[in-house]
Amino acid sequence: MSIDKHFKRALKNISKYGDTDVFPFPLENSIFFDNQKDVVTLLKSVHKDFESALDIEPPFNESYLSPVGYTGFRWVTQIDPLWNAYLLGIAVSIGEEIENSRIPTNDQYIYSYRFVSGEDEKLFDASIGWHAFHKRSIELAESHDFVAICDISDFYQRIRHHKLENALTRLNNVGDIPNRIIKFLGNFSGTYSHGLPVGGPAARILAELLLSKTDRLLKEKGISFCRFVDDYHLFASSEEEIFDGLLFLSEKLINNEGLALQKAKTRIVSSTEFIKTSPLSLNDDDDERHDSDEKTNAKVFLSLTLRFDPYSPTAEEDYEALKSEVEKFDIIGLLRKEVAKSKIDIVVTRQIIKSLRFISDDLRDQAVLSACDSLHNLYPIFPTIMIMLKKIWNDLSENTRSKISEIIRNLFKENSRLVKTKPNQVYACRVLFCDSSPENIELLTNLYITTESVMIKRDIILAMFNWSNDAWLSDIRSQFRGFPPPLRRAFIIGSYALGDEGSHWRNHNKRGFSDFEKLVQKWASDKSQQNNGVWQVPL
Repeated sequence: MSIDKHFKRALKNISKYGDTDVFPFPLENSIFFDNQKDVVTLLKSVHKDFESALDIEPPFNESYLSPVGYTGFRWVTQIDPLWNAYLLGIAVSIGEEIENSRIPTNDQYIYSYRFVSGEDEKLFDASIGWHAFHKRSIELAESHDFVAICDISDFYQRIRHHKLENALTRLNNVGDIPNRIIKFLGNFSGTYSHGLPVGGPAARILAELLLSKTDRLLKEKGISFCRFVDDYHLFASSEEEIFDGLLFLSEKLINNEGLALQKAKTRIVSSTEFIKTSPLSLNDDDDERHDSDEKTNAKVFLSLTLRFDPYSPTAEEDYEALKSEVEKFDIIGLLRKEVAKSKIDIVVTRQIIKSLRFISDDLRDQAVLSACDSLHNLYPIFPTIMIMLKKIWNDLSENTRSKISEIIRNLFKENSRLVKTKPNQVYACRVLFCDSSPENIELLTNLYITTESVMIKRDIILAMFNWSNDAWLSDIRSQFRGFPPPLRRAFIIGSYALGDEGSHWRNHNKRGFSDFEKLVQKWASDKSQQNNGVWQVPL
């Protein structure tokens, strides 16, 4: 099995879509894009001596709690970038076999992460997902009387490695890839024999394989159902029949996969209630939402596809078309209505925040400040807000940018719950990196000293490079030998802000660089030469 093309596809996917949807993109993603050929060579070297590489240079992963909703949390991990690319590459290499083992898409049962073969950076069919799942659920509810709504408890964290290994080894034409995946996961989970890293496409491919057996058993039993990731909807014409279906699903998940349904979220409802409360119906307890005109307006707003590729040949036309569509809605009014609630509609509010990129300049600053003044109400979508602030930073007025920086600094100073989790801290820091004010530099300098997060320290080193803070970088130079891999790579890049001092330092230390670190240095050197020494890393 030739692995080259799969590594190339994995790198293209990571370069465009990131390594995970729960952390900001690491700097290494840009290196993967710019130096794909060199990275493929490095990945092939890892593949050739996999066990030795896993022992000598094991993945440096960081795991933290990430908020879910207002009071929930989940355990998330950012895998070492190179090892993440390796895991995705070997998962992609068996992606077609995994997809072939699943219930076919056209049977309309499974709506999550349908793998697409080929060389394109898109790994999954974009037309099949959350929206299609709920649309199909409404269709099935209309022809049945009862619906069971349930999801698997702590799905990714509870996937047992030996159960996954059994599913992998049943596949055809996969060579020793199952063994490599299981050994990697054993390294990832340490002393535990369960768990997949949340948020990345490799884990999604593998998780779908694990549930394929249960899906097929449900279908063969004649149970009407559809699934999206760990969410199941079952449909029946009587309460006895729907209960039997729920019992069958629970039994198969426990006996075959060691998984269980969440007791608190499992419920049986009438089809009428299910349709009325569907996310696509947009009904809730607020009186205003029962107004038919407003509900229709919200439906249309949610149907907007706010994806914009600035590198597309038709980028300018695409932007104007999106702007024209967004301008049909009162974005400020929609935002005010959400922040006035005790709990926001997460789906609607996330769409509102994403739309800020496409509203007129005279309204954008007003909307942004309104959102920033209501961050505590908007807690469940804090990362979405930070991501959007970064995207539109240069389009905001200087006064608005200054106010945003102050608001975010105060979150850290007050130890606000908004930045008590490390993922939220990282997203907030990425916005502060847009402003090299003395106040931001002081806060980040102190944060570097106090934080235990390597991820945050890494980003601060890179921000100091972007700001040409040679005094600060020179001061931490002596700590290099004790740095973990992410900080070593960051400082190698940061050394290019030190002029001759940095050059002498690299010449003295390069013999101790790993192969990946040598590639990072080569990338930084090329960037420096191409830009006459004046350049910045994307943060």
